[in-house]
Amino acid sequence: MNYETNIYETNIYHQYNWTIAKPISTVIAFVDAEVLKNGNYLANINPNAELIVIDSSRDGIKQITKVLGKRHNIQTLQIIAAINSNENNLKLGLTELSIHNIQAYLDDLQQWKNALSSQSEILIYGCLVGVESIFQNFIHQLGKITGADIGAFVTFPDSMTANNQESDRYSLMVAWRS
Repeated sequence: MNYETNIYETNIYHQYNWTIAKPISTVIAFVDAEVLKNGNYLANINPNAELIVIDSSRDGIKQITKVLGKRHNIQTLQIIAAINSNENNLKLGLTELSIHNIQAYLDDLQQWKNALSSQSEILIYGCLVGVESIFQNFIHQLGKITGADIGAFVTFPDSMTANNQESDRYSLMVAWRS
């Protein structure tokens, strides 16, 4: 991580009044570094969450798996990622996870399951324009593999705010209960 990235991440923490989370947190938020540059997608993150930035130049699924390999009883896993609306892919770092390649990541996703509590949820935030049935199938498969309840949220740009800054609002588009 370079100096510029450290300054940017520090500003993110101050902007949302976050502190460095304790490693015992039962809520973890993974944010793709590219998403941080493109919008205000952090407003809905649980303020008690441990924030982990995914390196956009590496496999994001492997990065999440590495972190979760050291954790247990995670109640909420938040993922803020770009979703490719043309392909219905969940983009995490260099990885584009979809219904077409989810089986290739089966071992990783099962390790996620081992880190999650028995009543966990995975909340996915992205910038998908429309939700197609193929993405709904992906969410269903992700829930089956991880054993977690899944919520997929889509961002829609709001009108300009009073201080002339773009803001976004999230709408729940897909849900799957394990």
